[in-house]
Amino acid sequence: MLRTRTREYRYYILEHNSREKVTGWKKSKGKLPLPLNIYCLLMDAIEEYFQEFDLLTVPAPSFHTYDNYPIWEIAKRVAKDCGIRLEKLFPDHSGKKRMGWLSSIDKKVQEIELDPGLFVLVLDDVFTTGYTFRVTCEAILNRGSYPCCLALC
Repeated sequence: MLRTRTREYRYYILEHNSREKVTGWKKSKGKLPLPLNIYCLLMDAIEEYFQEFDLLTVPAPSFHTYDNYPIWEIAKRVAKDCGIRLEKLFPDHSGKKRMGWLSSIDKKVQEIELDPGLFVLVLDDVFTTGYTFRVTCEAILNRGSYPCCLALC
């Protein structure tokens, strides 16, 4: 159900063989609902493996704001359903300058406001290169807290 990779932090990817459904949902910019079976897998994984986190967040948006950021909408629902505090740690733009999977290398580690010593669960929609998780986690690590990442696919 989960695949894990480890660097200075851990990240997990939900395994459900429905990447095209998640990417279709992402391309709809949240106009379509996330397929229920994927949301249920996400909730099952969080309930089984990701308890006791201090807060939930998402990476900085690339080409949109939090107002139309599909994974932020899912994070709001997860936070409500799990009773975990949700925070926007990052500004409205990640620094990504162009579309495409290699374009993530344009992202820089951003300065964020965060108390040290917190366990932070980072939720993202699609895992491709891992660069988004890297810059997100480095920002959290720089503040003295402990990130763990979970991607829908």
